Order: sequence, then structure tokens, then C-alpha cells
Amino acid sequence: MSEATVAQLRQLAAQCPVKKLSLVALMWDLDPPAYEEWVSMVEQALLIQIDKISEKRNYLSDFGEDALTTVLQIGLDSLHLRCSAAVVNGNVDLLIEHRGYKWLGEAKIATGSTVIYHGYNQLTTRYATGQPNQTAGGMLLYCKDDTADGILAGWRAALEIQRPDAEIVDGPVPLSFRSVDCRNGAGQKFSIIHLAVSLHHSPQEDTDLLSKDAQNAYRRVKAAVKAGRA
Repeated sequence: MSEATVAQLRQLAAQCPVKKLSLVALMWDLDPPAYEEWVSMVEQALLIQIDKISEKRNYLSDFGEDALTTVLQIGLDSLHLRCSAAVVNGNVDLLIEHRGYKWLGEAKIATGSTVIYHGYNQLTTRYATGQPNQTAGGMLLYCKDDTADGILAGWRAALEIQRPDAEIVDGPVPLSFRSVDCRNGAGQKFSIIHLAVSLHHSPQEDTDLLSKDAQNAYRRVKAAVKAGRA
């Protein structure tokens, strides 16, 4: 079998988002991306892993903040991204790096707006450097107590009032939005993606039972259909 060309590998990888991201990450050492392109790929990788976490929330909903972030790190590692918890002006929950590029992530179990805002201030005023190629990061909101859409919408409304200069816009997927903050030491724009991780798990097949009226309606209509065929 002849060796595959890069073009052939890219064609094959294009059929699967995970394969495409893995190949792109492997190629970075040969074809370094611009910072903005790298950040875009980091965000795509995060979205893939968040989807996978949400699909396993029955196993993960009881995990704590650090454990959930570790699960996320393991998934990102599998896509050939260099990520870890690290010290950048303090203990950053998630640092993704590549040859001087940095993406900083702050994770919070979303128990309320005050808790989320505390994490937001850690990210923007403590960890963010504002230095070149270090001007992007994210808020990872682990939504366990309620549905992710309501938590994210509430957080967005709170941030719009608290930080009217945040330039808030919609994100790439429904459970996301973007903002900026300039309160880092360099005074530069720090771009933030806010991502809600759906972990609320409340199965009701054993508690939301069919009422007697509904059961009687079932029997009544079923009998009528049967009589109509007779």
C-alpha cells in the first residue's frame, strides 16, 4: 500500500469532526496556525467534548468541579491538545497551550449568578494576561441544578447589566455566548466564550405516572377503535 498524501488524509478526516480536529492538531507543528485560527479549533474541540459529557450526564452529574474539568481535559488530550490545570497569575482550571499560544478556562458549578460572576472576575482580572497570543478564554458552566438554557440566559442577563461594556453577542451554538473584557494588566481585549455544560439529570419514568383519567381515556379510545373494525 502506498503512503497516503496529506491531501488524502485531509479528505478522509473531513468526514468526521473528531478526526479532522486530530489531524489539524497534528499538522500544527508543520504548518503553524494564526492565533485566531488556533482559538477557533480549541473552541470546536471544547464543543465536541461538552457534547460527549452531556451524553454521559447520568454518570457524571454527581461529579465535582475538579473531576468534571479533569474529564474534559482527558477528552481534549485525546485530540492532541496540550491542556492542564496550571498557574497563570493563580490557579487556572483549564489552560490550553501551543508554542506560546494560551487559552484560559474558568470552570464553575453554576449554583447562582454570584458564584459565576466570582469565577468571571477570576478569569478576567486575575488570570488573563492580555499579552499577544493570550487574549482568549472561556467560562465553563456546569449546569447540574437546573436546565442549561435557563442558567445561561440568566447569566447573560446578569452580565449585560453588571458589565455594560462587555459587547455580548451570540455564540456558535445555542448554549453559548461571547463577550469581551479589558480589565487585564495589559488593558487589552480578552475574548471570552461562555459555554453551558448540560448535566441536569432528573429521570421521571418512575415518578411521572399516567393518571387514572388518562388510563381510562386510553382504554375508551382503544375499545372504540376495535368496535369500529367489527
